Amino acid sequence: LLTDARIRVRDVYIQLKKYDAAIPEFAAVAAGKGDDVPYALVRQAFASVQANKPQAAAALYERLLQEFPNSPFTSAATLASAQSVYR
Repeated sequence: LLTDARIRVRDVYIQLKKYDAAIPEFAAVAAGKGDDVPYALVRQAFASVQANKPQAAAALYERLLQEFPNSPFTSAATLASAQSVYR
């Protein structure tokens, strides 16, 4: 529950368009274990795209696909990965 609350607070950075601040915050969650890691990867990748870091975003989406192939975020990550590179 605490991790979930902390992730939602990090989403505020994205809402405020503070993408460079959001990236390390989501990375900290993604470096851990648990059910929130796939979501943190998706949000970190999104923030990376918005911060004009498409290669970093593509690598994060690829990590999601490799490490969490059954995640509900995989189909979105597949499309977003390609879009991040060709943005």
